[in-house]
Order: sequence, then structure tokens, then C-alpha cells
Amino acid sequence: MSDELDAFLPDLRRFALSLTGCSHLADEVAQETLLRALQRNQADLAPIEKPKAWLFQIAANLCKESWRREGRRAEVEATAARDPVSPAGKTPAEIASHREHLEQVWKFVEELPDLQRQVLLLNVWERLSHAEIAARQGMSLGSVKTSLSIARRKLREHFYPGQEGKK
Repeated sequence: MSDELDAFLPDLRRFALSLTGCSHLADEVAQETLLRALQRNQADLAPIEKPKAWLFQIAANLCKESWRREGRRAEVEATAARDPVSPAGKTPAEIASHREHLEQVWKFVEELPDLQRQVLLLNVWERLSHAEIAARQGMSLGSVKTSLSIARRKLREHFYPGQEGKK
């Protein structure tokens, strides 16, 4: 099955390149597409009727996900640039330190498991309530609260070790 999927790699790469305009990202999208397809095949699920269309849909979704992630990053950077914490009166070193910290937080959030990251961003970035997140994600309210709590705990433990329980 792997050989059959590998035959699609050049077409997937060209498709991803046409969507992203970046050869490095196109390679990543094409490889991730095949990886997801292989993982699905290992799960012994029913065969896909139109594998090429299915693979291209996976690639398109991965490109969209990349665009959303880059869009959020650009928004965070734009917000940091006009952040009220960095007005006149702050030294360039303080401003740089603040921005570096924001970049570190963003990188850490990107590394969270998908569900925790999505729930955290929906709550913090889009300011959705737990119930709104549950409805949007198709999950229970308890799962939203648990995922959000775990994500926040991981952030606290990473950036403020030894501060658990202190307010």
C-alpha cells in the first residue's frame, strides 16, 4: 500500500506548492498527507474509493490549517507590536524580552495536543465560553473544561515551575 501512496507524492507536492508558494512547506504537507493516509490504512478501515481525491483533500486541509496557524501567529505578532506593555518608558531590552516571552508562549501553545490547543485558543483568543466551545467542537462541556484546565496547567508548569497553588 505504501508504494501505491508514494506514486502520488510528486502530484501532492506540486498541488501543495501551488497552494502554499513555499517548497519547504509543500514538502511537509505532501509528507504529512502520506503519513496520515498510511496511519489510516494501518487501522484496517474500509478502502477509499477515490484515493487521489481523498489525498488531495487531506493536503488541502493541511494547507488550510497552516494558513490559520500563520494567520494567528501574525495576529499575535501584530498585537505584541502595539501591546500597551511596550509604550514609551520601556527600554528596548524590556520590549525585546516581552516579545521574546510572547514568542515562547506561542511556540509552547503550538506544541500542545490538538484538542487542548484548540480549546485554549477558542477560549482565550476568540473569547468563547465553555458551552460555545463545546457546541463548536461537538464535545461535552466536561471535556471542554478538562482540556482547558490541562492546557492551562501545562502552561503554568512550563512558564512558572514551582508556583502551583500560589496566586
